[in-house]
Amino acid sequence: MSLNQQKNELHQRLWAAQERWFALREQGVTKHDLKTAGLRERNDPWWACRGLIFTGNTRLTYERTLKGLLDFVHARGIERNDDITKREMRDYVHHLIDRGASQSMLDKVRSACVKMLALCPLHAYVYFPLDLDHRPKYPGGSSSGGAGCWPR
Repeated sequence: MSLNQQKNELHQRLWAAQERWFALREQGVTKHDLKTAGLRERNDPWWACRGLIFTGNTRLTYERTLKGLLDFVHARGIERNDDITKREMRDYVHHLIDRGASQSMLDKVRSACVKMLALCPLHAYVYFPLDLDHRPKYPGGSSSGGAGCWPR
């Protein structure tokens, strides 16, 4: 697979993650619903969020950051995104450290690498189906919450 094809595949995965969020949001699912489902099902509030991207800015930042990773691993002979492991990601971070990357850049790379692993079919978590019938009921019987609905 060429480097351009790898980058296109990355773009498609990130875009699909954002489209999953759009589809859930249209069904009335909130981030709070996802976090409570994660806590209820796996004792991890981020479990149901790992396969989603919530904003376009985040998607673009991940894409820009991960394209550098793809350049790095492609130069090492890895030609499929699914073949990228934590080891290659760690080597990329060490490469950036050797080049004097800032802490904020390293944080972006770490975050983007975690998201890439979460979106990879080989490492993916199971996200769905969400049990929307068991959404927590907020005071007043609403399942959507609202400002100031929880007692302080």
